[in-house]
Amino acid sequence: DHAIELSNAIPKKPLIFVKTTNSYVIEGEPIIIPDGCKNLHEEVELGVIIGKFAKRIKRENIFDYIAGYTVALDMTARDFQVCIFF
Repeated sequence: DHAIELSNAIPKKPLIFVKTTNSYVIEGEPIIIPDGCKNLHEEVELGVIIGKFAKRIKRENIFDYIAGYTVALDMTARDFQVCIFF
């Protein structure tokens, strides 16, 4: 849906989006919209909380690294977004 919405080619492989701990706010805190943003998109997402460092883990061990799940509101300033395709 995003590829079509942004007039991009549909990727051959799934893309993964990561939100670091400095990119979120907790309930009750204000959401700061960047100056000049005119194309803000919001979506409800399932957030997966990774509880410990993980690198090249085996598929059968994935759930050992998940600390929990949360409902997240993903806010994206589409007019500032840069898409990089490999």
